[in-house]
Amino acid sequence: MAFLLLLHEKMRLQRKVNKLTLRQLQLSGRKERITNNISKVQKMYASKQTQLEKSAQLWQSQMKNSIYNSMGLGLQNQMFNPMSGGITSFVANGMAAILQQGFKAGKTNIDIKDDK
Repeated sequence: MAFLLLLHEKMRLQRKVNKLTLRQLQLSGRKERITNNISKVQKMYASKQTQLEKSAQLWQSQMKNSIYNSMGLGLQNQMFNPMSGGITSFVANGMAAILQQGFKAGKTNIDIKDDK
């Protein structure tokens, strides 16, 4: 009879160990899924941050180029050709303004208007 009681107690304890092992496996799988989700979200936000930084840098360079171009100092729509003397649109615009005013050597803008 004592043997049957011991066997029953052994089986009860074994069943308890099995239940706890199953619960441990379930929780470790859940922990692993949550950890993977957290790492995926962190990667997503890191990529969005780098994308945002690149976008901000692009906007900064576009603004700088826009300001330069509005003043005639930019590189877009330039006539710059090093083989033909290296004239830029800024210099060409200055020369055009001088030619339109009827530039006379050694005279200021006021003197030119007085001559006419």
